[in-house]
Amino acid sequence: IYPVPGSIVQFSGRGYNRYYGHVGIVADVTDDSIIVKDMNYRGLYEVTIRRVPINDDTIDGYIYID
Repeated sequence: IYPVPGSIVQFSGRGYNRYYGHVGIVADVTDDSIIVKDMNYRGLYEVTIRRVPINDDTIDGYIYID
């Protein structure tokens, strides 16, 4: 499974809601990381753009949009 810009990334594990997990949009992909745009990661109603290692163990998978 490989991320592409515009896909949805799904997270769970440390740092994320234990019951719901978390999702974000893949804004860009580099050789070793993805740039994720999401909301409510750092604070309620706050939009963040952050770099996540492509092999991060909290990434469960991706949902691809046509």
